[in-house]
Amino acid sequence: MTVADSLGNTYTSAVAAPNSTTFAAQIFYAVNILAGANTVTVTNAGTAASMAVEIYEVSGLIAQAQAVLGQTSSGTGTGTTASTSAIASSVPNALAFAGVAIGTAVVTVVAAGTTSGLTYDSGTLQPTTPAGLYQFASFSGFLGHIGGISPAATWTGSEPWAMATAIFKPVILPVEGTVRIGGYNYTRVTTAATTLVKTGPGVLHAVIVNKPTATATIELDDALTNTTPIIGLLAAFAASIAPFSLIYDVAFTTGLSVTVGVATVDATIVWK
Repeated sequence: MTVADSLGNTYTSAVAAPNSTTFAAQIFYAVNILAGANTVTVTNAGTAASMAVEIYEVSGLIAQAQAVLGQTSSGTGTGTTASTSAIASSVPNALAFAGVAIGTAVVTVVAAGTTSGLTYDSGTLQPTTPAGLYQFASFSGFLGHIGGISPAATWTGSEPWAMATAIFKPVILPVEGTVRIGGYNYTRVTTAATTLVKTGPGVLHAVIVNKPTATATIELDDALTNTTPIIGLLAAFAASIAPFSLIYDVAFTTGLSVTVGVATVDATIVWK
């Protein structure tokens, strides 16, 4: 299968999931694309078959390089649930996309559970004259923190299926010149408790996760205790990843409190 458009952009296959020779789900992507009215064409290299396509255009978020592609996963089978192996983003603010293809019947496909990390996007696409593919559904998800998701979708009635999932990295822009940052304080949290970092207004600059833990949760509140409004929530880090930092640079009014969910968390809060 190949993808082309009328502007001459180049499309690369991220991941393919063929269910035998009958049908498949596949994700393609193009970076640094040309602007303007466009027609996208998908060509099947095999025998004539029914096809369905969902197109996403993302502006200013996807890295303008071939290294935009992060982890991918795919799966095929027969049943009432489509799933792939868990995948994880290596950087925060990444985007995940998934396609689910169904054979032999039209069903209602939905994201499976809260761990899928995906939201159903497409109106269910049903080829007028099915030949292999009977239905296609697309999903996407915003991955605000570093960590994994377990892509899955479900429906009623056992059907053959194929699922393809890919994560794409956001733009990371270099800063040229001299950056001066001064006057910040830090508070290290290492116990499962709520820590009052500061009373009154201030600025939350960054959170440094010194020891990522798979079951970790870190909640940052504009309050004197663990309550709303919530500034940010970090959860479910992949234990295998390296320490990392997240820049917030947001103002708080009442105070800054940090609630840690498990005792194995080791994080540093940078504030002023």
